[in-house]
Amino acid sequence: KERLREKWTEYFKSLSIRYGSSYWNWTNYPWLFNEGNNILLLIDWAIETGQGDLALSFAKAAMFYSDRSGRWNNLFDYGEKLYSVAQALNDKPNWAWIGNFWLSYFDAERGNLEYSEELVKQSLSLYQELNDIKGICITMANLGRVFRLKGYHQYEAARKMLNKTMMLAEEYTYVG
Repeated sequence: KERLREKWTEYFKSLSIRYGSSYWNWTNYPWLFNEGNNILLLIDWAIETGQGDLALSFAKAAMFYSDRSGRWNNLFDYGEKLYSVAQALNDKPNWAWIGNFWLSYFDAERGNLEYSEELVKQSLSLYQELNDIKGICITMANLGRVFRLKGYHQYEAARKMLNKTMMLAEEYTYVG
């Protein structure tokens, strides 16, 4: 039984890594739609058994599955769960990713702009600690988006942030 469980988790982990990317991409949605519920169950099991690092290996799969399949309650529930796990483990790459690409992005869509701004600023700080320039650029762009969503009184802050982002991205040749 234990050997089967190990094979099962390795199967999902290896394909989740293969089909995901460091930032924002998924390459095999048919597989994800077929296996998404199993991934969510695996995350629950991993958290319950104190295997937070295993649960975090499915963060991108869980986010893309919940978003693309319209499972909005799962989107926020699993985002918060995994964010807490990443914080507890001080797993800065996952902490930053979940905060920026997952929670802040979707909370901004729901109008929770103050919380979204707090999350994206925390993610920016983490990417800066990691010296992850691409993560910094993408997160700064998201911060500009949050400022823009806050309305007219924040448009100038948004413009400045997006200009700063473009300058940094050009310096590191992330844009043409």
